[in-house]
Amino acid sequence: MKGSKLSEIAPFLVKVALGEHKADLLIRNATLVNVYSKEIVEDLDIAVFRDRVAYVGRDGGHILGDKTIVLDVKNRFVAPGFIDAHAHIAESYITPTEFAKKASIYGTTTIISECISLVNVLGFDGFKLFVDEVSRLPIRVYSLVPLAAPQDPYFEVTHSLSQEEVTEVLKWDEVAGLGEAVSWPRILECDEEYLRKFASAFTLKKRVEGHLAGARERKLVASIASGISSCHESVSFTDVIARLSLGLYVMLREGSIRRELINIVPQLSRKEVDRRRVVLVSDSIDPSDLATFGYMDNILRCAIELGIDPVEAVQMVTLNPSEHFGLSDDIGGIAPGKFADMVVLDDLDRVKMFMTLCGGKILSKEGKLIRRIPQYNYPLSTFSTMLISKLSPSNFEVNVPHQKISHGKINAVCAKIESETITKQIIVEMPVSEDGLLESVEDVWKVFVFDRHWGSGRSTVGLIKGFGVQVGAIATTFNFDQYNLLVAGSNDFDMANAANEVIKSKGGIVIVDKQKTLLSLPMILAGIISVEPFKRVERDYRHLNELLLGRGSPFGKPLNPLIFLTFVTLPEIRFTDRGIIDVKNRAFIELFS
Repeated sequence: MKGSKLSEIAPFLVKVALGEHKADLLIRNATLVNVYSKEIVEDLDIAVFRDRVAYVGRDGGHILGDKTIVLDVKNRFVAPGFIDAHAHIAESYITPTEFAKKASIYGTTTIISECISLVNVLGFDGFKLFVDEVSRLPIRVYSLVPLAAPQDPYFEVTHSLSQEEVTEVLKWDEVAGLGEAVSWPRILECDEEYLRKFASAFTLKKRVEGHLAGARERKLVASIASGISSCHESVSFTDVIARLSLGLYVMLREGSIRRELINIVPQLSRKEVDRRRVVLVSDSIDPSDLATFGYMDNILRCAIELGIDPVEAVQMVTLNPSEHFGLSDDIGGIAPGKFADMVVLDDLDRVKMFMTLCGGKILSKEGKLIRRIPQYNYPLSTFSTMLISKLSPSNFEVNVPHQKISHGKINAVCAKIESETITKQIIVEMPVSEDGLLESVEDVWKVFVFDRHWGSGRSTVGLIKGFGVQVGAIATTFNFDQYNLLVAGSNDFDMANAANEVIKSKGGIVIVDKQKTLLSLPMILAGIISVEPFKRVERDYRHLNELLLGRGSPFGKPLNPLIFLTFVTLPEIRFTDRGIIDVKNRAFIELFS
């Protein structure tokens, strides 16, 4: 969404405030949540001219004209539109356009988002595609330039952005900075590629976002010394204080992958600590959670329920993030000259939504979208990204080195799934058939990663334990942050069927058991996004999780352990099409020890 320039509209705003020019919109009798003074002020009028606030004060009758639209919000709260300062809306299974529809209903008027997936699959064209789509939305989306495409070029071969491309896009007004520096050990090594991109951002006064999971003491200090401005990886109150005290903005996650508020906010709300650099974010919201809980309204509600003062909590999703990204001249509060991005609430403590306005236009009211948001027309080339041939069951056979076999068995490295995102390296003893092929054992699955970006035919096989689902195979091109074809299972025929169904569907997720497809979620846009309406995607995604839970998954989000197997900066064992990764030692390792 492109808004007006204050320099061009300022004279009109002055005239409206004085009553010499009439307002386009007058909101009357508002109970204002003032994030600047940290107070609630009753019975105020708010006047809007074009897309900016012209007047905030008592009795705006002098601004009222024959064509002025009047909204009486007596007994309701008016707060700034919510900001999600760390999001990945291109990795939410649905299109950015479909995401914006739901965001509007839940009071979110600005999103700061990376588009790692589209860059990994489509390169610079993917970034431009994302920026073009979100620019047409009736909410504001500022993009961050991905540093995780790939996460670590030593292990991954995905598309990426060149130094020249990064420097170019950082000049764009709709780009807020560099995305999260996922591989912080590369910072400590003074990685030349990282630091060149950092320098480009600093020169253009743009932010560099951090991802300092596990960084402590001098490693944390050294990482921050590189110029990183925020971190969203705090998992404890101790982490929060360590980062705040070193000058970082601390982003607390409450999304579909990580929910940290319960672990942090009770202590944070009781301690005498300045919270103006604390920001509430989603990181990632899947369709089921978006439909069930909401979006930033729910995150705000959780913070209030856990003890944060309601007005201070609103600051954490409005003023604080706007100041962090240098956007507070335009967004983050309701004041003369700012964009007229507002939410009207029936109840502040419960964050009960009534209406969302962005740029002075009503987007939603009482849970219903008011403004039509047209679908984006994607280039046909974005539907043809599966550069991989049909696979057969023999592609999933594993030949065992004869010299390593002992009494019909072999020791193999295995990734034991500890949680939805973390694995542990273990050694498992696996049976070997008479013809030298690896045989299956209960609860140990084979996992294959096939290159589908370059048509190289390259693949890797590994083992996982503890996934717990009783099906033959799962195949997916949605996996962080490689988006190759990942196939996991215990039956070679089911694995081939699942893989081929995904290839035929041009990307997505398929579950197969006993050579029968149980569920399919096609994602034809770059193999990572469904172009279907939200309701259909949410239904299919919900059914997928229900199926996996019903088949024995011990995890709340059963798909997460699989789609994180390729995330090469999380401990301990990960997989790419180039090999098995020992993350701690940043090294390739062999399957058979």
